[in-house]
Amino acid sequence: MADNTTVFGDKALVESPGFYYAAPDFVCDHPDILKIILQELEKAGSWAKNNNKDSAKLLSKLYKVDLATMEIVEERGGDRKVLPVTDEVLTGLQNMADSFYELKVIPKKIDVKDKNYNWVPEQK
Repeated sequence: MADNTTVFGDKALVESPGFYYAAPDFVCDHPDILKIILQELEKAGSWAKNNNKDSAKLLSKLYKVDLATMEIVEERGGDRKVLPVTDEVLTGLQNMADSFYELKVIPKKIDVKDKNYNWVPEQK
């Protein structure tokens, strides 16, 4: 067993971002609503980063993880900023996919830029 730091070293936070997904039609038809949702996610992430003890209490109940463990997770959490999917992010994700393939965690090589695998809207 390994954590991201063991596998990716000092690039761990870059290599394993979280992603939010939306249906392409929703993105195209409701950019104003999408903007509000992303702003609210940014606020929630900022609150959690600045209030990691309170965040840990909420998340430990939600995920049914003991509080001490969740406090460590929250303490070590990244910036939690909502950012667009960029080539740098996709490069990190590709590195992670390649590592998982080499470690035989996944059965075949994945191209994260293949639109059949990962739909990425054009950034405006």
